[in-house]
Amino acid sequence: MKGKRCLLAVMGVIVLFLVGFSGVAMAEQTDEYVYEVREEGIVLTDYIATPFDAAKVEIPKEIDGHPVIGLEGTFKENQRVVSVILPEGVLFLGDDTFYDCETLVEIGFPSTLERIGKKCFYNTGLEEVILPASVKQVDVDAFSRCKKLVRADLSNYMQSRFNGSFSYCSGLKEVILPDTLEIINEGSFMYCESLEKIVWPSKLKRINDEAFFGCSSLREIVLPDTVEKIGAAAFGGDIYTACVSLEKVEFPDSLKVIYADAFINCKSLKEVRLPEKLECLWSGAFMGCDSLEEFVIPEGIIPDNIGTGVAGGKKLKQIINNSPYDLDERVFRKYDKTKEYAWFADENCTEVAKFIPAKSSIYRGKAELYGNVAKDILEEASIFVDGVSMKNMNSKEEIEVYLSSLLPFSADVSVIVKVGNFSAASAGTRWLPSGLSGSASNISLVVRSNHSQIDMSTVEISKRLEIYQESYNASEDKPSGGSSFGSGGSSGSGSSSGGRLSGNGAAAPGNAGLTVTKPSVSAGQWELQGTIWKLILPDGNFASAQWGLIAGKWYLFGADSSMLTGWQMVNGAWYYLEADGSMAVGWKLLNDKWYYLNPDGDMAIGWKIVDGKWYYLDASGALLTNTVTPDGYSVNVSGERI
Repeated sequence: MKGKRCLLAVMGVIVLFLVGFSGVAMAEQTDEYVYEVREEGIVLTDYIATPFDAAKVEIPKEIDGHPVIGLEGTFKENQRVVSVILPEGVLFLGDDTFYDCETLVEIGFPSTLERIGKKCFYNTGLEEVILPASVKQVDVDAFSRCKKLVRADLSNYMQSRFNGSFSYCSGLKEVILPDTLEIINEGSFMYCESLEKIVWPSKLKRINDEAFFGCSSLREIVLPDTVEKIGAAAFGGDIYTACVSLEKVEFPDSLKVIYADAFINCKSLKEVRLPEKLECLWSGAFMGCDSLEEFVIPEGIIPDNIGTGVAGGKKLKQIINNSPYDLDERVFRKYDKTKEYAWFADENCTEVAKFIPAKSSIYRGKAELYGNVAKDILEEASIFVDGVSMKNMNSKEEIEVYLSSLLPFSADVSVIVKVGNFSAASAGTRWLPSGLSGSASNISLVVRSNHSQIDMSTVEISKRLEIYQESYNASEDKPSGGSSFGSGGSSGSGSSSGGRLSGNGAAAPGNAGLTVTKPSVSAGQWELQGTIWKLILPDGNFASAQWGLIAGKWYLFGADSSMLTGWQMVNGAWYYLEADGSMAVGWKLLNDKWYYLNPDGDMAIGWKIVDGKWYYLDASGALLTNTVTPDGYSVNVSGERI
């Protein structure tokens, strides 16, 4: 049975128990703290003062003559503490010490502090972090999700490797890194969306994978002349998570290796000047850089050390090969799946390039001049990548009229919908309007180009079209089979008998989702009413239409106060709640299909990088495997991009 831990302040009561830390430790309690008496001194493990105590807390220097040397989980999920003063003599702040203290905005670090543990300040309200020179270790996620953090001064940090993490600090604008730092580890500043200024260390040698992934406000990077390696997706990402504002990067002569996708989809990057002695340039390093007009392959590159599709973008017109080697066409043609354009050996675009000759250039031009009218239209109409809802169309004719209204205007283009052009091998069946039969994976959108200046047959460009049943407005034409969404989705009854997905992975019909506007709650008492769990808040009311963070796990409560399970749509995003109601994160296998739930719980769609590997989740959230993605990439049996 679920329950909420209640800690009562009992003066003068001493509780003894065994703790597995350096042998036997003694746990005692005052009217404010639970603490352990260890060989080195006192470690505070819980703060149990009443809610009426001051929000500003001053940690005692000693208790019963013993020095306070550390805190460990002491204020975890405390929602009233605002300011904490740590005394001299404190050596460490252990894991989760201030975890989820959203009201904490200020802390004073002592000059004796040596270690900050995992998730120590995770999701706190800190506005500024200045590390003292005594700090020797900052563990992973130490300051992650500090949304109000604006400035982080780490200049006094004395280690050569930055093990800590400021990932998901969406308000962080400035970071000052220490001169002694040589390595920035994986994901250290991932999703710091407001980060604009970085003061780089003068001894920096390596920036590891995804270190600045999703830093969408970065505009300029001037790397020190000591950097040797830039990791995979260090500044890259998909079209939503890359450093999309990055306009300029100054690469030092010391740079030896740029790993795969390091700057992929940095669409504002206008110029890339790589050092001539660069040794390795891996796949997709500068793909999707739509502002690049020219790309230079440096002199030091050899064929074995250059990957496929190293550069690409809508404006890229010229690739210059400064190396003394002929380079395979895969370097520039790997991602040209649509044949929208071709690379030519001459500026007049008359001879198609089969490779890049040493010390020469190749040029981009239209491969099919008139056919590209239709192709360009499809590229602009990005809505077809994710599919369309049936709420605006209930027949084949209505589909064509509706899609025509979405396309950019062109007198030479018409729209038609065809059935049976595409294989259903990699897509689940979708419910169709009454005017069509088959499965939506066999539906293709055809843009027909009739160019008036030439005498040629009609050019047709096809693209698979996925049709979703959400908001279907034909009441007389309901699909047979399949189940409707459980009432927990919109009314909050907590039912999990319906669900986000049918057996084949298609999105469930008829669900408007739950709208959450209330702040989340962090305290309450569980109560079982029949078969439904509810949470009684301190004010006596039930939690309803809101999230709750209870004992370190997120729960969702419907409009009728019931704890929800299964797939739920909240404010337009999908979440999955386990059978016990806790929110799922990471990979999830359901109905023989894999889904990925982001760290915030929302379901990922489209390209997603996980542990340095790229995966594609279709519009229903299901992982594509052993196929070709809608944008032309191949993925293996595990879903990894090849």
